[in-house]
Amino acid sequence: MKKITAVLLFLLLVLSLAAGCQTGDKDTTTSPSPTATASAEPTGEPTEGGDDDGKLSLPLVDEKTIFSGWITSSAIVTQLYTELNDNPVFKELEEKTNIHIDWRHPAEGGETEALNLMFTSNEFTDIIVTLDPTYYVGGFDKFIDDGIIHDLKDLVNNYAPNFLNTIKKDETVYKQLHTDTGHLPAFRMMLTDRQLCYLGYYARQDLMDAAGYTKTPTTYDDFHEMLTALKGSTSKQPLYLFEDILIPGYGVNSNFTQVDGKVVFGPITDEYRAYLEMVAQWYSEGLIDADFMTRRHFFLDFGEFLNESFAVYPMTVAFYDVFVANGLDIKVLPYTKLNEGDKRYINSGSAETTLQGATATITTDCDDPVLMTKWFDYLFTEEGSLLGSYGIEGQAHTIVDGKPVFTDLIMNNPDNLTPGDAKNAYAFPMLMPFLVMTEREVDTFSEGAVKATELWDSDWDIANSRTLQGDLTADESFEFTSKYLDIETFVSEFKAHVIAGQKQITDETWNEYLNEIKGMSIDRCIELKQEALDRYNNR
Repeated sequence: MKKITAVLLFLLLVLSLAAGCQTGDKDTTTSPSPTATASAEPTGEPTEGGDDDGKLSLPLVDEKTIFSGWITSSAIVTQLYTELNDNPVFKELEEKTNIHIDWRHPAEGGETEALNLMFTSNEFTDIIVTLDPTYYVGGFDKFIDDGIIHDLKDLVNNYAPNFLNTIKKDETVYKQLHTDTGHLPAFRMMLTDRQLCYLGYYARQDLMDAAGYTKTPTTYDDFHEMLTALKGSTSKQPLYLFEDILIPGYGVNSNFTQVDGKVVFGPITDEYRAYLEMVAQWYSEGLIDADFMTRRHFFLDFGEFLNESFAVYPMTVAFYDVFVANGLDIKVLPYTKLNEGDKRYINSGSAETTLQGATATITTDCDDPVLMTKWFDYLFTEEGSLLGSYGIEGQAHTIVDGKPVFTDLIMNNPDNLTPGDAKNAYAFPMLMPFLVMTEREVDTFSEGAVKATELWDSDWDIANSRTLQGDLTADESFEFTSKYLDIETFVSEFKAHVIAGQKQITDETWNEYLNEIKGMSIDRCIELKQEALDRYNNR
């Protein structure tokens, strides 16, 4: 159970990447001012730590220099350390660069509130590191225009050649990193190669064998046949419902997407109606978890998969080896489609580019943004990438045939840390913007886990992705939120009632539902999203 708990904490970190907006205790930690004394605006002249052509030389500065940093908390970091600088990689990084970061950690669950309090106080740490850009409510342009964070464009062009070269390798990434006005607001975590899909459905092979079901379901009809065969094999119903994995085969989701450059709100489409009708039918047959409306998240309920409450369960690839280690024979299920051979256009766990969530900005309170820029740039050098990805050579990894290989400190940790947790303990946790060597994310997986990512990713049509891009302005965001929150609540309640059989979908009830949403100004919400998409496409 200790092993499972540790992995759960790691996965909660992954989950918080998508959550973004929570509330909690007020953070009252203070941090010292930096000792660097250069101008807050880039001068165009290199400071210590770089040659005239912008190349880095170490240490970056002759004397120890202190900056303050705010970084999103995570369960795994607070479990392993008192603070981030206890990680040996951060100590090594300080030794190499001569830069010390005094990290300020907000209370777990209170990150958004703590960050907003700092913004309203008008006193900022030198750098701010978050799990994703959504922490900047109203968009990066607002925070640049309000004088809170720097536009990094000139700083990066002059002093961050490694980061610049990294983001220029993919035109889509370069576009996504810039705002509608052309600002470059943040350093971002990048992968050396696109990561394969990390999320999908698992089935218990022992229960499938007992039920006599030997096929691999590829269509919704197959999936229904499998669940029907599994009915009665578990203490609850066969399927733990997780829409993000089940719905993509219909080509929509419960949010906004785009098709050929036009914004689509999934819950008002015929495809979404068909999906609801299918799931409601399955529920009425006793195939879907009767408590689906009160479930918080599958990360918290995985023990029920172990104890045979469910036969089919959603989970990240990191849990494949956890389930196997607990004695389960796992069958990995492909994403389900309407027709065999269909492609998946709705993203659920697949990477579309090498761009990742972790985000770092330099605030206008930073006395030496040039030096801070060079510090971040080091994390995108070959040496910095290796250090962040695999930790210290001789401790966390060795070089075998020219490639880094994790040591037993990671793979068979003496403190019973899982390999995933050990990576966070002895290399960079997935909080920092740095160039992640993608291999490190699968080096700790078994062959079966790697094959799971390959199967889940095999149907993903990146070229025709329906993911919606674009950022709302501050004014647009305020207007959108004031309208959409009620729509979102109404859609969620309607969906729950339909699936649970409390409301039947007929042409009459569906039209009433559509008219209700229309009356809540969904057309205006779509219009705002369309304007943001058009601006993005014109960047």
